[in-house]
Amino acid sequence: MSPIGLALDLLLIALLLAALAFGWRLERRLKALRDSQAGFVKAVQDLDGAAARAEQGLDTLRRTTEDARVELSDRLDEARDLIRRLEQITAAGAVAPTPPRAPPPRAARVEPAAPQAPRAFPEAATGAASDDLFDQEADLAAALRELRRRRSAE
Repeated sequence: MSPIGLALDLLLIALLLAALAFGWRLERRLKALRDSQAGFVKAVQDLDGAAARAEQGLDTLRRTTEDARVELSDRLDEARDLIRRLEQITAAGAVAPTPPRAPPPRAARVEPAAPQAPRAFPEAATGAASDDLFDQEADLAAALRELRRRRSAE
């Protein structure tokens, strides 16, 4: 073997050893990359699951908010109706005439000589208004009790 052939063989052996070392390092890096890719896939799956749960939570929150809005709107309408009824009752009570005074007691019993025609008394006119006022007041009190009961149930 000539010295040039020997030098080329030694150069070839050195290059093959360098390629082997480079290949071995490359294989370690590729293995680490594959392992990290598996971890990355798991992280992406976990992130996807968390996003799905967050979306479900937002949907539930939207439904709950809408239900609360409807309930609040119903309560406000009911409260406005009760205010209107209370104002009507208060106004009716403010303009209702006072009940008539009782007649003074009679000293002696006097028998009428002839039947008299019925007379119209003011209490006949105010009796119906007074009964309506008491009915409205009782209705309002019942509605307020029902509203308080609903609030305490929640």
